[in-house]
Amino acid sequence: MSNEFLALGIIFVFIFITTIVGMLPGMKEKLNLEGWAIGGRGFGRWLSWFILAGEIYTAFAFLGASGWAYARGGPTFYILGYGALA
Repeated sequence: MSNEFLALGIIFVFIFITTIVGMLPGMKEKLNLEGWAIGGRGFGRWLSWFILAGEIYTAFAFLGASGWAYARGGPTFYILGYGALA
């Protein structure tokens, strides 16, 4: 077996295991939209704060905000206030 097939085999095994582990909780309990999106309001203050900070200061700040500002221009300056208040 060549190295390429071995590497692909390992990747597919990890993807399969990750998919199964991710699907098991959903099979056990059916959640509505609120339960899926915000954990049934059971996350607590600190975990919610870290999730919000991670969303604002990583993915949105470096990917979403810059592309949106490039496409739409000046009206996106509200992002500065949004980030400061968050």
